[in-house]
Amino acid sequence: LLYEYERRFTLQNYLFFFSGKINQNSDMRYPIFRWFLNSLFIATTVSLVQAVVVVLAAYVISRFRFFGRRAGMLIILTLQIFPSAMSMVALFLLLTWIGRVFPPLGIDRKIGLILVYLGIGIPLNIWIAKGYFDTIPRSIEESAIIDGATGWQVFVHIFVPLLRPVIAVLIILSFVAAYN
Repeated sequence: LLYEYERRFTLQNYLFFFSGKINQNSDMRYPIFRWFLNSLFIATTVSLVQAVVVVLAAYVISRFRFFGRRAGMLIILTLQIFPSAMSMVALFLLLTWIGRVFPPLGIDRKIGLILVYLGIGIPLNIWIAKGYFDTIPRSIEESAIIDGATGWQVFVHIFVPLLRPVIAVLIILSFVAAYN
């Protein structure tokens, strides 16, 4: 035998995992449970904020005609061409610079990471939600307006219930992307 493996059946590794301390004599700590909770917090925040922003933006882009709409959609489509890994160095430098000016948005802050994930995920999700909005007939909106509903009431009482499937998809996609 070239190598002899130590056979040990113990729950000591689980104690190391949940306590975060690898060795009783070492000062090194690995708070894995805290890291897990941080990841859950960041992914949940990103997915909820992204869902709200994306649904509102997709509604405006799909239902209203305004100057710059076409250019905005082309920019969103262009942003999808470039992989987010290409922007890693630029984002690092940007967060470092912002951290010097306004420390809560710096490199080692959760809010800075949340803003980066929002910036990366929003364009794709707007494109997805806009496609779903385009499938909803305008006659539903027009009939609600004829019945006396305001634009906000049409959005909240007509569109949001119709959008539940795409909102669920957006939340799941953004949660998985932020968690990964």
